[in-house]
Amino acid sequence: AYQQGVVPPTLSTVLPDGSVSSKTMRVIPDVAADGDMMTGMLVGQTVRFPDGTDRYTETRWGGTSLSTPLFVGMQALAQQAAHRVFGFANPLLYERSGTFAFDDVVDGTVPRGVVRNDYTNSHDPGTPVITRAFTVGRDGPLHATPGYDNVTGLGVPSAKYVLSYLD
Repeated sequence: AYQQGVVPPTLSTVLPDGSVSSKTMRVIPDVAADGDMMTGMLVGQTVRFPDGTDRYTETRWGGTSLSTPLFVGMQALAQQAAHRVFGFANPLLYERSGTFAFDDVVDGTVPRGVVRNDYTNSHDPGTPVITRAFTVGRDGPLHATPGYDNVTGLGVPSAKYVLSYLD
């Protein structure tokens, strides 16, 4: 019910085989955060290596391993600012659709890319570094469109996201 009026029927009624359902269905994602494996975030941690030793290592995190904790952190700050626990937060998210709480993300007309350096062996920072260029946002069947879409959901929490919970 909380997605009604926000998620377009072209997403909420189309089944995987392309047929149309008489019922609306739950659509994901709800929101977006930096989950791109190409940009990611450098994370340091102590891990057990294949040789059985525990050592400190640094690696790039991306995908849901990065975007989920980033968004959870924003939710914690919003709850702290509001002086209350949200519980099931999805209805609150969708109430903020189209407001200053989210920045809508759309595919650009200019191709984008990223250049990154990677160790040839991720377990050994002494190995040679290779430099690679990747294009992003131009391939695949999913596209970020104005409003709710199945790539970025409601969008990315804006700098004012936490403020949207203050009364």
